[in-house]
Amino acid sequence: MIEALDRLLDRYGVTGAFARSDQFSHRFLNDELSQLKTMATVFPAIFMTVAMFLLNVVINRLINTQRDIIAILKAFGYSNGQVGWHYSKLVLTIAVIGLFLGLLLGVWTGRALGEMYMDYYRFPGLLFRMDPRWLIVLAVGTLGVAWLGGWQAIHKAAALPPAEAMQPEGPTRYRTGWIERILAPIRFSQPSRMIIRQLLRRPGRTVLSVMGVAMATGIVLVGNFQFDSVSLMVHQQFARVQQQDVTASFIEPCNASSLYTLQQQPGVRYAEGRRVVSARLIHEHRQWRGSVTGMPEDARLQFVVDQNMRAVPLPAEGLLLTDFLARRLGVNVGDKVRVQFLEGKRKSISMPVAGISSELVGVGAYARLGVLNRVTGDGPVINQALLNLAPDARGSVYRELREAPGVLGISIRQAMLDSFYDTLAKTFLTFTFFNSLLGGVIAFGVMYNTIRISLAEKGRELASLRVLGYTHNEVSHILLGEMAIIVAVGIPLGWLIGQGLAQLIVGALETELYRVPLTITGQTLGMSATVVVVSALVSGLVAWWRLRNLDLIAVLKTRE
Repeated sequence: MIEALDRLLDRYGVTGAFARSDQFSHRFLNDELSQLKTMATVFPAIFMTVAMFLLNVVINRLINTQRDIIAILKAFGYSNGQVGWHYSKLVLTIAVIGLFLGLLLGVWTGRALGEMYMDYYRFPGLLFRMDPRWLIVLAVGTLGVAWLGGWQAIHKAAALPPAEAMQPEGPTRYRTGWIERILAPIRFSQPSRMIIRQLLRRPGRTVLSVMGVAMATGIVLVGNFQFDSVSLMVHQQFARVQQQDVTASFIEPCNASSLYTLQQQPGVRYAEGRRVVSARLIHEHRQWRGSVTGMPEDARLQFVVDQNMRAVPLPAEGLLLTDFLARRLGVNVGDKVRVQFLEGKRKSISMPVAGISSELVGVGAYARLGVLNRVTGDGPVINQALLNLAPDARGSVYRELREAPGVLGISIRQAMLDSFYDTLAKTFLTFTFFNSLLGGVIAFGVMYNTIRISLAEKGRELASLRVLGYTHNEVSHILLGEMAIIVAVGIPLGWLIGQGLAQLIVGALETELYRVPLTITGQTLGMSATVVVVSALVSGLVAWWRLRNLDLIAVLKTRE
């Protein structure tokens, strides 16, 4: 149908019909919704994986503190299945409460998101509707992930023989390890030596605690790195690449000498011309409909930059493609693409790919202005003018350009910047805010449960030390010092895990509209570490207060 329309309307100068999928507005909206779909898939998968691991750590350590209770239940005739089902109900109860709260929050944010898109895109209506099938998928997924997270600990509790469970865990085989021999020259205090031995002689538990802290740190980092990425995108696109105040597009290509006329207008500091020609790029069975942009060799107001934001010189011959477009067409430097121009003389020529660059916003094909005019068979013409204006004359220049008969439209950089921020602030960054908030909640939950369970496990030993004459501060130093070492080791590991998760997200969010760069600044690293450290301090304060009010007689009572 499109080919038939093109043949029918060719004599009237039509540049060619195109499907809705080729319209820029459709691409913009489709890419935006695709990224939301990706974020709604990738982020929950990451959070569910971390939650499954952390639930395993918490339930495992909780069951270790209840060995005697399990033994009593089995001694009174409870079967392995009944004990396993008891702890399964504990895990499922946690999951059901989380599912209920998550559904309430999801419905609220879903309605708000629908209203936001309806307002921004001027949709006549965009109703939020929860498909019952999705409720089933969410419920099954949440309960399944929770049960898988606690399965190993539940199986361990169910299979524990009563006689063995009535006894405390067997003592560790005490011998001097190679790490202790290395640290021997350092004269640690007795409480500090206890901390080191406790960590080294239970490596499995230490590793799980460190991984819990690392996972919490990584989640917070993933929730915050996108703020840095968006800032880099804005800086590259609107501060480095686009330095003009306004872009004027002409109805018809005009001679490049018209720039001198614009340059003489009051308030215009500098003018630069370029040409944008609608074209279809074809390579083998792949094609892309867009435009080829011709820029002057000495462009100052808008040019192409690489990943390091350095200006990329335009090739003397051929095309410079963005990496996203090159991958879509399946071409490399040296390959040739068929360029079908859709305006002017409608030429179809073969042009080499002379270079590939990287851009964060949009896709494009670039050539020198003289080369583009030569291959299209036109003279030195332009159809866009980029202008730098004096601040006090911008309003008058805008009015003159709007009223000029040959001007098709104007694009104001500040308006584009405001629109860019408005779109991202209401969608992308709002989504990121909730991820950061949830990451902080998970971090606090990890630290609080780790310290509370550690206190429950060591309550008898710490009380014994108090009876032997250790002060409250010394006993607190043993408990909290162990957590301090775990936090100090877990945070750098969490940075590495967070970077890997961020790389996964960056790859999943890549669309034609924009590519999110992987940018992690020191501020983001510090933020993720701060959230975990503050969570540890608050949790440590609770544990310190409990140690201060520890009932030594009750704790030291024997199990018999």
